Amino acid sequence: MLLILGNWKAGERQRRKALKHEAHRTYDSQQGMTGANIVALQATSIKSIRALAPLLDRVLVQRIKAETKTASGIFLPESSVEKLNEAKVLAVGPGALDKKGNRLPMGVTVGDRVLIPQFGGSPVKAGEEEFQLFRDSEILAKINE
Repeated sequence: MLLILGNWKAGERQRRKALKHEAHRTYDSQQGMTGANIVALQATSIKSIRALAPLLDRVLVQRIKAETKTASGIFLPESSVEKLNEAKVLAVGPGALDKKGNRLPMGVTVGDRVLIPQFGGSPVKAGEEEFQLFRDSEILAKINE
């Protein structure tokens, strides 16, 4: 699993540089035809999700896990438990820029409960935990309690 940070365009020709290793990090730096640097991090290199700060209009969420035990105490097998479309917002980027360079406000804040699409987003793994990055516009709804 790779987390790719930077400007990326599909089909862009890139030149690979040597794979670099540092303490607790493995990354591959590439440069596209536009000169934009692209850095690909292996997901295992992220020790703590607190170190991840979303950029622009990205929102970092963690799906709320479905109950694996019924009200009567019967444990359900993992295959029968559906993924919920409900998630908790853990981090929010500063917002996208409009054509004049002004920041657009984000629709969600840290701690909000939101509805997310069943599929989509960029998966991020930190240890055993799974997270997803979505654009603010991809968030379906905010759950008000």
